[in-house]
Amino acid sequence: NIQCNLRNVVESVWFDDITMVPYTLMTASPGFEAGAGQTPTGWQQYHPTQGTFAWDTGVSHSGGASVSLTATTGDLSGVPSFITTPVINPLQAGQQYQIGVWARGTATTGNNNLVVSWFNAANAYLGGTSSAALPNGTTTWTQLSMTTTVPDGAAYAQIFVRSGSNTGTVWY
Repeated sequence: NIQCNLRNVVESVWFDDITMVPYTLMTASPGFEAGAGQTPTGWQQYHPTQGTFAWDTGVSHSGGASVSLTATTGDLSGVPSFITTPVINPLQAGQQYQIGVWARGTATTGNNNLVVSWFNAANAYLGGTSSAALPNGTTTWTQLSMTTTVPDGAAYAQIFVRSGSNTGTVWY
């Protein structure tokens, strides 16, 4: 719990950017604001031949950019995604993180969601957490969120905004 006590306040008071120490989570371009070509800074394309990937400066929930995935497929090794590896310091087993993303779709099908995957120091997959999927069809901006827990032996996490078997377009 974070508690702010104010006494005898006559003027307005604003709070912004509260940080809880010792846990920090840093992700390059979490709002997809900076980038070049079809990929925002700090993000990579996963399975780029299985759909159309775009860094879109014309569509956004807030700020000035988003990413989109259109006409995606997928296979046993995964589905098309934009992926980033956040820096979490310190990383402690059992620690929980709340994570969310805003998503919007046009004529979407399939599974469009947010995933956090955990890996050990040898890059072996330890497990992951998925948000609910964006409803299929045409949607307004919808927040997809979840709570994920650091498993024993985790060295790092990866965050995926995914789109599998989608004949439409999804923006994150």
